[in-house]
Amino acid sequence: MLKNEFQNLKDNKFLIVLIIVLSLVPTLYTTIFLSSVWDPYSKLSQLPVALVNEDKAYSYENNTLNIGAELTKTLKDEQPLDFQSVDSQTAQNGLKNGDYYMVVTVPEDFSKNASTLMDSDPQPMVLAYEINPGENLFASKIGVTAATAIKNSVSDKVTRTYTEVIFNQLSALKTGMKQAADGATAINDGSEQLENGNQQITANLTKLSDSSLTFSDGAKTFSVGLSQYTAGVGQLNQGLQQLNSQLPTLTSGISQIQSGTSQLNTGIGQYTAGVARLANGGQELSAFSDSLNAGIISEANGINQIKAVNDQLLTSLAQNPLQAGTTDFSGINDSAIAIQTNTASIQNDLGSLDAVIETLKTSEDPQTQTQANTLASLRSSLADSSNSIDDSVSTIQEQSNSSPETAATGNTQQLIQTLTAMNQGLEQLQQGMNDENAGLISGAEQYTNGVNSVAAGLQALNDQSETLMSGSGELTGAMNQLNNQIPLLTSGVVKLADGSSLLSASSNQLISGASQLANGAQQISSGSSQLATGSQTLGNGIVALKDGSQLLAGKMSDGAEALAAVNTDDDNIEMFVSPTTADEESFSTVNNNGTSMAPYIISVALYLGAMAFCLFYPLYDKKDKPKNGIKYWLSKSFILFTVSTLQSIIAITALMAINRLSPINVAASFFIAWITSLCFMSFTSFLKVTLDEAGSFIALIFLILQLSGSGGVYPIELSNSFFQIIHPYLPMTYTIEALKQTLSIGDIGSGIGQYIFVLLCIIMVFALLTGLSYVYRTKKDLTQSGAQLKSQSNLY
Repeated sequence: MLKNEFQNLKDNKFLIVLIIVLSLVPTLYTTIFLSSVWDPYSKLSQLPVALVNEDKAYSYENNTLNIGAELTKTLKDEQPLDFQSVDSQTAQNGLKNGDYYMVVTVPEDFSKNASTLMDSDPQPMVLAYEINPGENLFASKIGVTAATAIKNSVSDKVTRTYTEVIFNQLSALKTGMKQAADGATAINDGSEQLENGNQQITANLTKLSDSSLTFSDGAKTFSVGLSQYTAGVGQLNQGLQQLNSQLPTLTSGISQIQSGTSQLNTGIGQYTAGVARLANGGQELSAFSDSLNAGIISEANGINQIKAVNDQLLTSLAQNPLQAGTTDFSGINDSAIAIQTNTASIQNDLGSLDAVIETLKTSEDPQTQTQANTLASLRSSLADSSNSIDDSVSTIQEQSNSSPETAATGNTQQLIQTLTAMNQGLEQLQQGMNDENAGLISGAEQYTNGVNSVAAGLQALNDQSETLMSGSGELTGAMNQLNNQIPLLTSGVVKLADGSSLLSASSNQLISGASQLANGAQQISSGSSQLATGSQTLGNGIVALKDGSQLLAGKMSDGAEALAAVNTDDDNIEMFVSPTTADEESFSTVNNNGTSMAPYIISVALYLGAMAFCLFYPLYDKKDKPKNGIKYWLSKSFILFTVSTLQSIIAITALMAINRLSPINVAASFFIAWITSLCFMSFTSFLKVTLDEAGSFIALIFLILQLSGSGGVYPIELSNSFFQIIHPYLPMTYTIEALKQTLSIGDIGSGIGQYIFVLLCIIMVFALLTGLSYVYRTKKDLTQSGAQLKSQSNLY
């Protein structure tokens, strides 16, 4: 039968071409399909993603945060995906029509929210991204993965920044904690001193509380006195204003004094000259005083004589007026002449007395002035008396010269009256002279003594005239200095007046302040008591402070030691940012996605190759008229074996040559591919031989079940329960696992042995079943053929 099979191939060239083409089916499938997905992760930089940066720079602690711009620059430089910076509208349109597989949006508050980590209400940094899984789920998944990576990168950067800040502060905290510990110790020491001081303060506050009432009373007294003071300030201000207004008068007066001083100097010159003359006059006055005393005595004697004559004449006229008048007129005339002589002498003495009085009046001595006034009064009386006597004497003479008859008849009576009046005047004058003489003579003696003293004083005054002239010169110099100091005096008075005005204006504030002081004094009185009580409470608190500061010092020292043990180096920062790392230990190495999917795709390709061969190659042809089912099966099995071998070898070789597949164990890979191809060929040929076209359909259904339940793309644990149930019963489950071992894992020991055992079992089972099918169908066909021949022979 095998020769017949070869003869058929030799006679039918199409079968040879069909065998060759069908042998290439798995190769075409594996190389073409895996080429499209061989290494997509190496080309992620070509996956278009829209990047919309709406972030705005934000100032934080003298630093400018612009994370959005930095992120955009980093993504475009590193190109993990094909990030394209566009606006929001362009990004949305591109996502809808498939130009972009994802849109990443950095919101405007991204940088601002990065600065809120230490705030009471921190805001998350939201990195928005949008995907369109309907366009491509794989791309969307890649985009999500990239977005997660971006988020983690930003998070790491922000965490690193804050960690550096915190560690810097922690370093400062180490120093501060040590200083705080030292400070707590100092507080403990100071609290002891504070406790001692508080005890003294409490005692003094008690005294203050007791004495504050006295202070309050004193403040009231002060307020009353202050009112009086402000009133005095007002008066002072008025006086100073008046003084200020009189300064021009003072200045003018000083100028006048200065001018008068010049005149005084001139007058002193004249005065000294007069003093010299006065001294000479004093000497003459002293000589004249002796004559004055004699004249006064002579005047008194003359008056006495006049009085005696007058008394005699009056007595004669009274006894016999006629006789007396005729017989005694000659005596009267003689008496009258004597009286006139005496009055003339008196008049002469009065002229000398006038000169003396004028001289005495020039003296500044009060006693001399009194004597001058007395002499002037006496001189006036003497003058009047002298004139009266002269008049009376003239009358008497006239009467005495007339005829006795005339005198006796007409004038005697008038003469008597005149003499009587004259007598009365003489008596008064005599009395006055007597009275005056007693004082006048004494006064004349005193005057004479005074004149001598005056003469001596005038001589001494004349001697001191030079000293007076010198003093006058000094007075003139002093007046000049005084005049020069007047502007300074004026300026000082003006300032004093201004200050007084200001002081007067501030008096109301001072009074108000005094009232506040009085009120404050009362408050002090009340508050001092509270303060004393509070000081006692403070004392208790100080004790607690002392105990607490001691405890604080201990704890701060412990904290400082603990912080000193904390390291803040770059390695520590890195540990803080990424406290956990994945220590990856790969049990196997998969260079790319094609290598990862190769076990699944090779299995599917070999299954499809088996189906295609069984579908197109005649596995059971009645034209062959097989007579022995076993031999017929063996001849077809040889072809199946050959095609399976060709399919597996060509498929692995093409993957290694075209797709650069690098199996860990090349021989084992070829072997597993070969038994996989035999397994699937055995299974599909059984269905084809046994069920014919229905078998091909069943093989297709079984392919679908294997694609779903073998776990070739995703772990079977991710599939539903149905596929998890059928998973162990699917040949492709074992072929995939076996190829994983040879292509990527490299374990060809006991692990791969069980997969080979299952595959060999499947090959043997379905090969035997296929042989039985051939035997069955051959017998059946032979039976039918014999029946037909018998029927035909019967016909003939």
